[in-house]
Amino acid sequence: MVCLYWRQLIHRYRELIRLRIEILREMETRIPGSVQMYHREDSLYPVDEDGRPLHGQGLNLSDLEARLPVLFISLYVVLGLGLIIAIGLVTIGVLPVP
Repeated sequence: MVCLYWRQLIHRYRELIRLRIEILREMETRIPGSVQMYHREDSLYPVDEDGRPLHGQGLNLSDLEARLPVLFISLYVVLGLGLIIAIGLVTIGVLPVP
């Protein structure tokens, strides 16, 4: 459950940061002579025709962060299955009790 909440939190922060960057980009266009730093970062974050980020391309750190909870969930499932199998083997007498 913790991993699922962690993943949801990452997605919510991603949306919050996306909103803030959009607002900063809008502000940059209104400031005369602005360096427009956030517009220059667009090359780091490629998007499709609808403006959605292309997954697996660019510097999408939140995509990498979102994979960590999935990795931990997978490890917990493998560990749980291993424990169930080991307990079953001990119960039927295939493995000795340490």
